[in-house]
Amino acid sequence: KIGMKDKIMKIARALDIKEEQLDDLLIWISDGFNILNKMSLDNLRDIIIKHKPELVVIDSIAKVFPLSERNESDVRKIYTFLKPYIVEFGVTFVLIHHARKKNFLQTSRDMEDISGSREFAAMADSILLLDELKEGRYLLKQVKNRYSSKVYAENFEVTGDDNVMMIEYCGKVKDVYLAKAEKCRDAMII
Repeated sequence: KIGMKDKIMKIARALDIKEEQLDDLLIWISDGFNILNKMSLDNLRDIIIKHKPELVVIDSIAKVFPLSERNESDVRKIYTFLKPYIVEFGVTFVLIHHARKKNFLQTSRDMEDISGSREFAAMADSILLLDELKEGRYLLKQVKNRYSSKVYAENFEVTGDDNVMMIEYCGKVKDVYLAKAEKCRDAMII
């Protein structure tokens, strides 16, 4: 199984980014980290004080949250425990969480597809859903933005091998579908 640092290095190689350019990147892997445990949070606080990150990614919330993700009051505790870091240090947290499995009729996802309690959606400022459309092709869709009424959907293609991972932007969903519609229309006119 490929680790987070390896994934980042594959992307960096694809973008021709030198390893020394990633000196500010800290990857902290903590087996047994528990978002509700004082010792775990003290360790997180020490790392935030020492390294002063602007962004902390927790991947995935299911691995670090020992309570029920279906229980509203349990899920609310995540925000309660992270809020002091947000306020005191100005840190932005990205919480990776999973969506429910699609049924065979479902073509797209929205906030209702987030696994567990709806409190996950309520406490988030912004929600991005990543959905595999077909092998190597993904849709990144913003389904919530507390600070803007605009919601975005973007297409990406992921390719690569053992050494390099390429993430190619394929355009806004609306533009991609309009281009396909125009191509179909032109094919019918011929």
